[in-house]
Parts: sequence; structure tokens; C-alpha cells
Amino acid sequence: MNYLNLITVIPAIALCAYVWYKDRAEKEPVGLLLILLGAGAALCVPAKLLSGLVSSLFDSAFSPYVSFSVSGVAEYTSDGMMYLHNFLCAVVAVALTEEAFKWLAVFFITRKNKNFNSLFDGIVYHVFLSIGFSLAENLMIVYSDGTDTLLIRAFISVPAHLLFGILSGFFYTVWHVYKKASDKENALIADGRISEKKIRTAPLYLILSAAVPVLVHGIGTFAEINGSRHFRFAYFVLAIILYAVCFVITHAVSRRDKSDTETADVILRRAHGDTGRGDSQ
Repeated sequence: MNYLNLITVIPAIALCAYVWYKDRAEKEPVGLLLILLGAGAALCVPAKLLSGLVSSLFDSAFSPYVSFSVSGVAEYTSDGMMYLHNFLCAVVAVALTEEAFKWLAVFFITRKNKNFNSLFDGIVYHVFLSIGFSLAENLMIVYSDGTDTLLIRAFISVPAHLLFGILSGFFYTVWHVYKKASDKENALIADGRISEKKIRTAPLYLILSAAVPVLVHGIGTFAEINGSRHFRFAYFVLAIILYAVCFVITHAVSRRDKSDTETADVILRRAHGDTGRGDSQ
């Protein structure tokens, strides 16, 4: 591995080490983390291929509204068409495609994994897979396009995927514990110990775990595609706020990290009082 590859890899290793260190209640198995890293890297190629295909479809759909000057600059029939085209490419072709691949991989690898048993686990899973994806993406770009944007991608793109992973992982964990509480509630109802269903919020958090990273990723890509300093400045400010929020979330969840069973029991007691004790499972 030459020094250029090393520059690309170091930020990814550092961020993975940071998240692994913050997992205080119970460290995740190294094998599972390597599977997530590898899955993220492997999914980069099909995600990029599909993203390119969707972008091409949008380009074809908008071709009647675009002409090119002698210097090759795209000129749209209206600013509205330009913004709509860029928005669809950023949010649908890039953000939705990439984040969908990552989210589905984490969901199917970890949702029934016995090691998914504490509050910080969802963040770890999504971050490791996202970092694997970002690492493969950067290496692909270095080998195909050269090293002109290497430092920018190594120290901005990788942390951006960390951001998407933390946001997705937080809501994914909330979904997990609410689902566990809902399952316990169903068992208590079956046992005749309670009669009313009160815990119904699990699907909302699962949707948020998929939708929020797409929104944030899409906004960033939209600002990058437009190239306007106003868009970039607005996203720069938003990114600072989001990074601060994510590190606050990471620190808070890490500090309060405990078993999902204990958390599910708390949710049950809040919903049903003493009758909602979680000792039925």
C-alpha cells in the first residue's frame, strides 16, 4: 500500500476506532464488524452503477430543456428546470440509491443478530458499514480519476458517511428497543396481564433511520451539484450543526449505553405502570 492509499485509509480507520471505543456496554464481535465493513465496500460498486443509470435516465428526461454552449456549459430553459434536474439527481440518483443499499445491508445483517443487544449497537453497525462504503468509494475514485481530490475526499467524504451512519444508527436503535418493548407487550397481553396495546411507534423510527440520512446526503449533494456559493455556504452551516448534533448523540448514547432488554422494560413500565414489568420474556 503506497502513501496515497494510506492517506485514504487513515481517516476511515480512525473513525471506526473512535466509534468502537465509544461502545462501552459490550464490544461487538470483530467478525461481525469486518462483515459490515466488507459489505459496505462490496456494495459500493453496484450502488454506483445504479446511481449512474438513474442519473442517465434523468439526464435523458431533461435533455429537451438543456442546451450546451460552445464551451460545454449547460444552459437550461429556466432556473426551475435546472434546480429540479439537480434535485432529482442529488436526492434520488445519488442519496437514495447509496443510502438504500447501505440501510438494507445493515438491516438484513443485524436485525436478528444475537449481538444486537444494547443501545449503542445500531450506531456501530451503521457507521462501520458506511465507512466501508466510503473507503471503497474513495479508493475507486483515486484509481479511476487520480489524486486531485484525494485529501478532500479522505477528510470530508469519510466523515460525511460517518454522519449518515450515526443518524441512521440512532433511529435504528430506537426502532429496535421499541420493537422489543412491543414484542414484550404482546406477550403480556397474551398472558392476560395487560389488556391494552399502547406501544405503536416502532415503524416510525425504522422509517426515520432510512429517510433522515437520505435527506441529509441529498441536501449536501444538491449543494455540491449547483455549485453556487450560497448553496454551499448554507450546507456548510447545516453540516457544522449536524456534526455537532451527531457527536452529542454519540456521546450521550455511549454514556447511557445499556442492554436493550432493560430499556424495553423501562418503555413498558412507562406505558403500563407496574403491570408492564418486562419479566415475561
